[in-house]
Amino acid sequence: MVRLIAKIIRDLIATSRFESFLELTDALHRRLHRLRIRHTQAEFDDAINLVAASAPLVVPPPPAVAAEPPSEEPPISRADAPGVLADVRRELTARGLLAAEGPRSMPQATPLTPTRAGRVRFRRDEARALGMVLDEIDATPARRGAGWRRCIAGTARKASA
Repeated sequence: MVRLIAKIIRDLIATSRFESFLELTDALHRRLHRLRIRHTQAEFDDAINLVAASAPLVVPPPPAVAAEPPSEEPPISRADAPGVLADVRRELTARGLLAAEGPRSMPQATPLTPTRAGRVRFRRDEARALGMVLDEIDATPARRGAGWRRCIAGTARKASA
């Protein structure tokens, strides 16, 4: 069984690239499950050790590409920024990427006072409590049978008479 699992590991390494050992073991577990191959953890570990003795299991990621040196242009000054922003807006509007009316203003939000915050919290707690009561009412017939329906029906008959 160990040699079969080792063969599957070699096939995985040949067909896929794994950047971490965890990715390899997850892929191996999925492949063994898909092929319906039952295995113990000891067989799994022995197969990995067998393959690791002869070939690298994980390919390290390629070296990072050196970043380009920053451009030699000086940063935009605070005085020039509004003009640059206006140029960008004009260009985006000409290309149809920005609405012609310009930026929209944010709507005014109502301030959250401590009294209003308390009301919101109370309503939320009230709704949660009501939900708990309704859940308990729904669960009651399951515990005690459907006798409560007869009580309610009898009460309704008495009230209508």
